[in-house]
Amino acid sequence: VRTGLESGWTPEQIAGRLTLHSGNTVVSAKSIYKWLYSVYGNAWCCYLPSRQYRQRKRRKKVRKVLIPHRRFIELRPRGAISRRRRGHFEGDTLGVPKGTGETLAAVVDRASRYFLAVKIKRLAHAVDGYRKMLDGHRVYSFTLDNGVEHVRYEELDIPTFFSHPYRSWEKPVIENTFQRLRRFIPKRARLKDYSDKQISVMVERMNRTPRKCLNYRTPEEVFKGIKFNRNRTIGCRI
Repeated sequence: VRTGLESGWTPEQIAGRLTLHSGNTVVSAKSIYKWLYSVYGNAWCCYLPSRQYRQRKRRKKVRKVLIPHRRFIELRPRGAISRRRRGHFEGDTLGVPKGTGETLAAVVDRASRYFLAVKIKRLAHAVDGYRKMLDGHRVYSFTLDNGVEHVRYEELDIPTFFSHPYRSWEKPVIENTFQRLRRFIPKRARLKDYSDKQISVMVERMNRTPRKCLNYRTPEEVFKGIKFNRNRTIGCRI
C-alpha cells in the first residue's frame, strides 16, 4: 500500500491491483482510506493524488454556553399554565438583521397579552431590557428560550423558566405577539430606522387593540383592570 501511494496511485487502484495480483481481495479501498485518516497512516495522506481525499483540518468546536441552574416550563406555577392570572410573563428578542446589532427586547403577559418592548444595542443587553420593562410590575414567573443572551437571567431575581431547546411553540404568546408586531416592523428591517417614540407608539397601539381571546377587550384593559366603558369611542388616537 505504501509503495502504491508513493507511486501516486489512488487507494482504489492499489486495492484493485492487489486483488488482481493475489486472485482475491486483500484490502478494500475503504480500509485504506480509514488507515490513512487514522493516526497510523496520517503521514501518508500527502501522497494522495486528488485534493478531495486529503484529510481536512478539523475546526475547533464552538463551546456551547450552558444556562446555569436552568428550570424548564413543567415547573411553572399553575397560573402560568392556565393563563388565568396576570403576572406570568414571556420574554424574547426580535432577532438581529444582518449588518446591525440593534434589536428589540420584549415581554408579554400570558393572561392579558399586555406587551412591552424596548430597543437594545446588542443581544447581550437583553436581560437589562427585561429588567427595565418588568420593574414596577408584580412578576410571578418569567418564561424564556435557551438563547445565549439569557445566560444572565439570574440577575433579574425573579422565578424564571425555560422552554425546551428548539421548541418555540412552548412560548406561544410572545411568538404570536412578534408576528403581530411584524405588521409595523417587517422582517429584515433595521431597528435603527425606528425611533424609541415610534416603537412606543406601535406597542401602545397593540395594547389598545381589542382581542378575540379577551372577549374583545384590549390587553391594556385586562392587564390594568380597567372596567369596560360602553360610552368609549371605538378606536384610539395615539
